[in-house]
Amino acid sequence: MRKSIGTITTVVGALVLIVLAALAISTFIKGDYINGHFVNQTSFDTSIGGPFELTNSTSRYVLTQAMVDNHSFALTDSQARYASPDLVKFKDTYLSIFTPGISLLGIPLYWLGKSWGVPQLLTYLLNPVVLLLDIGLVALVSRKLGSSPKLAIMSGLIFAFATNALVYANTYTQHVVTVALICASLLLAVSKLRWWQRVLLGVVYGAAVLVDIPNAFMLLPPVLVAIFKDVELTTIKDRVKLQLPLTGVWLLIGVLPFLVLFGYYNYQLTGSYFTLGQFIGRYDYPDTNPTVKTAETKAAELLQTATPSAKLPELGFGLDLPFESRSQLEGAHILLTSRQRSWWYYSPVVWLGVLGLTIAYLTSTTKKTAVMVISVIAIDILLYSSFGDPWGGWAFGPRYLIPAAALLTAGIGTVATYCLRRRWLGLGLALVLAMTVVFSVYTNVLGGVTTAAIPPKGEAEALQNDTPWTTLYNQRLVTQNRISSLVFNEYLKDIVTGREFITYLTAFCSSLIGVMFVLGWWENRKVGTQK
Repeated sequence: MRKSIGTITTVVGALVLIVLAALAISTFIKGDYINGHFVNQTSFDTSIGGPFELTNSTSRYVLTQAMVDNHSFALTDSQARYASPDLVKFKDTYLSIFTPGISLLGIPLYWLGKSWGVPQLLTYLLNPVVLLLDIGLVALVSRKLGSSPKLAIMSGLIFAFATNALVYANTYTQHVVTVALICASLLLAVSKLRWWQRVLLGVVYGAAVLVDIPNAFMLLPPVLVAIFKDVELTTIKDRVKLQLPLTGVWLLIGVLPFLVLFGYYNYQLTGSYFTLGQFIGRYDYPDTNPTVKTAETKAAELLQTATPSAKLPELGFGLDLPFESRSQLEGAHILLTSRQRSWWYYSPVVWLGVLGLTIAYLTSTTKKTAVMVISVIAIDILLYSSFGDPWGGWAFGPRYLIPAAALLTAGIGTVATYCLRRRWLGLGLALVLAMTVVFSVYTNVLGGVTTAAIPPKGEAEALQNDTPWTTLYNQRLVTQNRISSLVFNEYLKDIVTGREFITYLTAFCSSLIGVMFVLGWWENRKVGTQK
């Protein structure tokens, strides 16, 4: 009887947590409701704070639109204009510079939204839903790293509300989907790997490549672990015999449909199965309608006449990849410690995960998982610190490091479990965690309800008006009460100010994390007898 009550309590608690997390995430959905209509459903308003403020979302959205409305992968002139500069022109064909994965995933939502008259609103629900899934996946990875159950869930909540994943969950970009695929690949790689799990890992890898090309590198550690997991070395008469199982075959079966789809997509646009839009080069659509230009596009144009010191590093296109090892130290500084984009200023709580991964590495039962996780993090940082544009264009925080942030936050549950089983360490961790969580949540709530479009320092200085290149930009929008949240604009703008709205949201999201920390402390209280 007592066991049944405990099970019921756990299920009810999980459902309550899911509902509260979903409510919190839904509060950040961008939009407005004017004169009985949702805006941005039949037109492209590129204003700061809107869903089309950045072309890395718009370019993917118009591809979804083209596939559903035009039954084509090619963009029309009108769609190409809005996709620029994230646009490619091959002969007389316009195509999005991005791989089609996100645009394909959004097709059912766009089709449903179009039938209801809200295509943009429903299409953009893809990432909020996936972020809710990410909470559970990060928690499962945290469990594999040695975290207790409640603190693992806390790790998932920290990722969702204390990193810039919260900001990009309300865009039409690849970041939170990539996190889901990476976490899924890690969880599969540490499982017993029956044949169907190997096929599923291949499916995950293929889908990840279709979502974003760099994922092909970031998912290599779990894929390689799966391939070599069952390799057997036997010695027969002083000879070593290598026996390879069918893991690679099962993986290939899973990957193959996505490779065929990708090849077909490329062939329809370029006449070649292997020609990628990213390697052709960007194309700026002719300026036939200046009103569609975003602040990002205008700043890029100003840089063409700016002094050399203000220019960004040139991107390599054609056959040249946009990576430059000589600029890696500067790129690492921008992503890890600078005021422009780094974890240090946008999500300092993430750094606690380094301690957790260290503990997991030093523990024999979690060492192999920790090595895999650390490898993915290292690949993410190494790739994008050498990227020609480590800023991520106009962005909020280190958007390229969102996958690494997810895995580091998984380590926070591990260090919390370790410390809470040692009384004084637990008290110290509680103080550090409280300060870093509240600051990180506040910063990312601020970005989530205003804008993800913060210019890099060089571009901000090239603009004629005084445009901040840190979260001061978001603070300025708040003082002007320019809040992008649909919930605020429809229901709350006449009741509370933008500043009060952010304060309440910060308190609510931080409280969800705090409740799980307290439950985690209670969960570990009897274990904590170690000296």
